[in-house]
Order: sequence, then structure tokens, then C-alpha cells
Amino acid sequence: MAGRTLREEQVSATRELLLTAAERLFAEHGVYAVSNRQVSEAAGQGNNALADWSPEELREPAGLFQRRVDDFLAHTVDEDTEPQPTAPAGTA
Repeated sequence: MAGRTLREEQVSATRELLLTAAERLFAEHGVYAVSNRQVSEAAGQGNNALADWSPEELREPAGLFQRRVDDFLAHTVDEDTEPQPTAPAGTA
């Protein structure tokens, strides 16, 4: 299989910018208080950046949550070590 094309790389990078902006804005203002235009502007993209995305696709909480879990695991779990449980906040 050949490597990704420049266009595929651009689409992936734009998607990442949009998801990062959406996640931040949703945390600050709530999912339904944020418009697609606000997300596009916060990501430094044109107003049409989200034209092909449905509101459900952008606001899918499970997708944003999974993105955070994947990022966390990629940066914290070493293949050679077992994850250690931690005490809930305020109980240690």
C-alpha cells in the first residue's frame, strides 16, 4: 500500500485542528452552545471547513472521549509495565 497523499495528510491535519478546537469550545461553553462557525474560526479554518460534517459527526461525545483516551494511553502506558491503579481524588 502506498503512503498517504498530500491531500489525505491535509484532510487529516484539518480534522485534527477542528476536533481540538471543538473539544476546547465544548468544554468552555457546552456542546449545544457552540456553532460550526465558531469551531471553524477557532481552528483557523474558513467557514466551509465543516460543510461536509454533520452536527452529529462533530458533536459525537464518544468520538471526542475516545480521542482523549487514545492520546492518554499513547503517552502513559509503556509496553513493559502494567498500569497501576490510583486512589480516587481526595481519598489518598
